[in-house]
Amino acid sequence: DQLAFVNTALRIVLLKQSTGEEGETVPLGKGAQPPVIGRNFLLVAGENRAGAFDLATSNWMWSLKDQRLIGKVWAPPLLAGGRMFVSTEKLGLLVIGNKEE
Repeated sequence: DQLAFVNTALRIVLLKQSTGEEGETVPLGKGAQPPVIGRNFLLVAGENRAGAFDLATSNWMWSLKDQRLIGKVWAPPLLAGGRMFVSTEKLGLLVIGNKEE
């Protein structure tokens, strides 16, 4: 029931689809890409930033240890098979998450 977008202040904003009411906002900064919305989390990516934000606690679930390693992000993140895929300037395609058995 939520929509998410990046506003002109480079923050991710969540809106309740049924009411249009603004919910959580997540600062992301330069190069912010549209997020992936999960049940209670957002997968986010922007310049020098990739991680998962917990909507229930308003805290980061995880993020890359050294954000500067990725540089610019070329496209919005993707979620498939429980893993996050991010196309980056410095490291190419990043696959974050557990390998399938």
